[in-house]
Amino acid sequence: MRVMTQGRLLRFGQQHLGALPALRVWLKTAKLAHWTNAVEVKATFRSADPVGDRRMVFNIGGNKYRLVAEIDYRNGIMFVCFLGTHAQYDRIDARTVMETE
Repeated sequence: MRVMTQGRLLRFGQQHLGALPALRVWLKTAKLAHWTNAVEVKATFRSADPVGDRRMVFNIGGNKYRLVAEIDYRNGIMFVCFLGTHAQYDRIDARTVMETE
């Protein structure tokens, strides 16, 4: 997968040092993946949950952080729509959230 907004992931990890190792593992795994559907994503990340047709919610760092990504399976592109603490995640709608930074 081509993961868009990688810089934002690393900046978040620098602000939340506890998330950095888990974000690095998630990013490496996602970049090596060739998923064609949500079932394949769940096979890689068992705690990931589909939200709508093209979005997945990932637990990061033992569920301390949440990442929402929109996945274009056909073109192999993933766009990170949200990355935040679990408390911040509880205040958003994972089906519609689209953070630009």
